[in-house]
Amino acid sequence: MPWGVKSMESEKQKFVLLYETGQFTKSDLCAQFGISRPTGDAILKRYQNEGWDALSERRRRPGHHPFTTAKEIEDAIVAKRKKHIHWGARKIIELLRRDPKVQAALIPSETTVNNIMKRHGLTMVRRKAPRRIEDRQPVYDPKEPNEIWRFRLYSGKHQKMLDLGHERESGRVLQEPVGYYRSLGSHLNQA
Repeated sequence: MPWGVKSMESEKQKFVLLYETGQFTKSDLCAQFGISRPTGDAILKRYQNEGWDALSERRRRPGHHPFTTAKEIEDAIVAKRKKHIHWGARKIIELLRRDPKVQAALIPSETTVNNIMKRHGLTMVRRKAPRRIEDRQPVYDPKEPNEIWRFRLYSGKHQKMLDLGHERESGRVLQEPVGYYRSLGSHLNQA
């Protein structure tokens, strides 16, 4: 609803007062306030049924959540976690399954049990371990130039390539002469 002012409640009151004067039509007021006719009708209907209190802002949050965990189950989860502080959700779920007082259909999932424990402050947030990257290439420590040579042979449909180069410890190529050998000829083409 684009009211475009400080308080939505005061604008609704203004809308109702101007409509009650009888000088304006409902369509004109809705156009002036920048709202649709069904919204204007809803405001007037709420005002007629409930009075001025109906024009205040209402909660948009639903009053009932049909899939919430039962209070008894939540209390049992919290009690078991407080009794055994090192037990996780899987073990608590297993203990709830063994409990004859608790119905099996009411036992929540592992994620829900973790969320309940987190909501009650029964879990600690762990710092993620730093990611460790393993070196898959062997580390070379050449003492002289041209000590390490690298060869790659590629074979395609019509040519074979011989790649010669030497590296240093960081793995960067210092010099890379490349030779292409064609299968039809025996001469070397420099790249």
